[in-house]
Amino acid sequence: MYQQQPTLYDRISKLEETLEKFMQTSFTNQKNHEASLRNLKTQVGQLAKQLSDQQGGQFSANTQPNPKEQCKAITMVLQFLKSL
Repeated sequence: MYQQQPTLYDRISKLEETLEKFMQTSFTNQKNHEASLRNLKTQVGQLAKQLSDQQGGQFSANTQPNPKEQCKAITMVLQFLKSL
């Protein structure tokens, strides 16, 4: 038997329905990821505080100069001087 093809209206309606479900799922996933990141941020902060307390405030996460940044600056100055 011949099976009738869905009308253009039916296909567009189905596409809209599928898109709506996709958007809802994406929105839910985004909210879940945001909540997970907030929880991780809290947990990392708690761990850093615990380590800092255990080491008497000498936790390595306390700010220190980055030696790589200083090396980059020296390299840039040397390259500049060589180009003169």
